[in-house]
Amino acid sequence: MKNSVVMATYNGAKYIIEQLDSIKNQTMRPDEVIISDDGSTDDTLKIVKNYIAKNHLSGWKVTNNKRKKGFFNNFFNALGFATGDIIYLADQDDVWNLNKIETFTKKYIECLDVIMIQSNVRFIDENGEKLNSREIYHNKTSKNDFTELSTRDMCKFAGSGYTMSFRKSVLDVIFKNKLDTQEKLFKFHDIVIGLMSAATGCCLLSMDIVDSHRLHNDNATLSIKKKSWADRTKDIQLDILRRRKEYFSILSKYCTNENKKKYFKKCSLFAALRNKYINKFSFDLFLQLLKNNDFYANRLGIVTDTFYSLNQEKLLLRVFKFF
Repeated sequence: MKNSVVMATYNGAKYIIEQLDSIKNQTMRPDEVIISDDGSTDDTLKIVKNYIAKNHLSGWKVTNNKRKKGFFNNFFNALGFATGDIIYLADQDDVWNLNKIETFTKKYIECLDVIMIQSNVRFIDENGEKLNSREIYHNKTSKNDFTELSTRDMCKFAGSGYTMSFRKSVLDVIFKNKLDTQEKLFKFHDIVIGLMSAATGCCLLSMDIVDSHRLHNDNATLSIKKKSWADRTKDIQLDILRRRKEYFSILSKYCTNENKKKYFKKCSLFAALRNKYINKFSFDLFLQLLKNNDFYANRLGIVTDTFYSLNQEKLLLRVFKFF
């Protein structure tokens, strides 16, 4: 079973060596590592090339985009070069558990129906110190080494790309149907990869493999998280729901059984219902949303939608700034 690691880089010089070390020093080394740089203006590209040469790393390849593509297209650019049976996504400033690939490979061989495995995650700061975060990844706690991520779990939150590994069959379907070109629809590469995995196979979360994800002012996760809360206007929320309605409908076509297909279609209909409610308050719509409250990613979803529906956007944005 051939393993590929795919990394998209951009101005990651400060932390990238630590991540490269954690990939190189795996107890089961990857067969290939694909690194796509998106026109870094710091020494990222130089550091990566020197690292490969110094350590005589065969199978490690670097590509440099002539024009800046953004992280969605940069990841899919790198994925286009991957030839492994199992593909691992890597962020430039994280640190992997050294037995990650070995542990996941054994599981993929053992369970042929498993199409995606995500790592558990801890958050670290700029100095590599663990942050006291209350977040539990996928809201999962388990004493088992692996726990299943249901269709419901994945549709609520497809997962973070930096934790993802998946069979190449997922990527083949995405490329065949040109979903890799749909940045405006999906916005994030991990949404299309995670949901396609949920549509076509079994997804697991590894509780024992806990990768360290670094949060700092320059990384995408923190900046996106800040923006998604602080700038979540009514128009932005409506656009998110419009896209959810569309992409759940599209992805339902690739579901491997009728139960999954029905659930994806329900997610699409629920997004449309939320959109209608936000556009114009209705007590009847409120009751319909309340009845289907389980489709929200969290329990406060209906409260947020109601604020938008009552045109209390400014008050809601003030509340968001406290988080």
